[in-house]
Amino acid sequence: MATEIIIDSEQQKQYCRTRLEEIEIDGKSTVVFKKTDESNTARQRRLRWTWMGEISQSGLGQNDTKDGVDLYCKWRFARPILLRDSERFGEILAGFEHIVNDYDQDTKKICYRAFTRDYISVQKLMNKKQEAEYLRDIERFWIRQGATLTDPKNRNVDLSRYEEEGKK
Repeated sequence: MATEIIIDSEQQKQYCRTRLEEIEIDGKSTVVFKKTDESNTARQRRLRWTWMGEISQSGLGQNDTKDGVDLYCKWRFARPILLRDSERFGEILAGFEHIVNDYDQDTKKICYRAFTRDYISVQKLMNKKQEAEYLRDIERFWIRQGATLTDPKNRNVDLSRYEEEGKK
């Protein structure tokens, strides 16, 4: 399985050294060095996927894969933000719910999963401020559940930068 390590601290640099020392010289491993997108959006996205992995491995909740946690978080945290800020998203969701309203529970569950996967896109539908709010909501919720999540500051992400007064 491939491991991507972003060297953004001395700790990460040392971790890479350790990993390199452990590799056998047998031609079966490849190490790639490349520049990393350092935009705020890219850092937020990397933090989000780091958290999805940490949550999936925590044993908390019913989600044991990154994708499962991502679906759960999109529905629980991104959907309300999008409903609040986008009239069009609300109309799309209402139309979808009208269509699946008469389905049996198992079919509804499958449909809602597909809708969440295909139509709730943090990257496409949210601006930086909304995504920061989404990440803060995830962080607060899962820390209250007992999960240990990477500190955003360790990934050079300042979520408070986008907070409105009164929401801090």
